[in-house]
Amino acid sequence: MEKFHIDTFFMSASGVSVEKGFLDYGLDELAVKQALLKNATTTFAVIDHTKFYKTAIFKIGAVTIVDGIITDCKIPEEIVNTFEEASVMIYTKEHTI
Repeated sequence: MEKFHIDTFFMSASGVSVEKGFLDYGLDELAVKQALLKNATTTFAVIDHTKFYKTAIFKIGAVTIVDGIITDCKIPEEIVNTFEEASVMIYTKEHTI
């Protein structure tokens, strides 16, 4: 994986919170994601609104490892505000790049 250069990495996660960061269940996926994160110029997490404040076994990294989170429009505004206060932009159909 160290030989790959990725311009933009779109990452999934099983859960995310400002306090715990990005979390996942798959150990094999964890190693791949962490390697791609090191070699990517830009990284976005793509997760639906149900993954916010969910937990999982393995920590991928802090919320600040991404350049933003792309999610659906059902995310509550208070969650958007909490993440943006932590310097993590949330992008939805209404709130685009």
